[in-house]
Amino acid sequence: MPNHGDLRGDDLHLAGVRTLSVLVTIPSDTFVTEHVVDLGQSTVAYAKITTVSITPDGEIFGTEEGNLIVDVQSVHHSPDGISWRIINSSDWFNVAPMTAAGQVSFDLVSVIGRYLRYSPIQIAYWPSFETYIGPNHPTATLRIDVEYL
Repeated sequence: MPNHGDLRGDDLHLAGVRTLSVLVTIPSDTFVTEHVVDLGQSTVAYAKITTVSITPDGEIFGTEEGNLIVDVQSVHHSPDGISWRIINSSDWFNVAPMTAAGQVSFDLVSVIGRYLRYSPIQIAYWPSFETYIGPNHPTATLRIDVEYL
């Protein structure tokens, strides 16, 4: 029997679940960006971010002191795209700095407003999470996947 309460179950597609996927590239000149996803309505959602590619341009990505990571600082939601509310970290699963292609940063299951804002998405130093300011031009591309009712 399908469990329609499990947002990560394959059976959700039978319950009318829609899927949205978008690629976001961090600019190699500013090292920081944000992205807003419009789901069309307030809903319940399962979202995750996966690293598609990292171009280090002479830098080292990893979790040693001073290495670089791809970091999503926070996720907010909004019913109207004007007033934003942070999604509590208790709604996140698998929170981890991203250092390699194919790595999932976090999973999120929450009741949300129409819009999701990922901000900032950045190339940052580990473990301080400060935005990279070095001389090179590292970049990364992420895929945001959202399954929602």
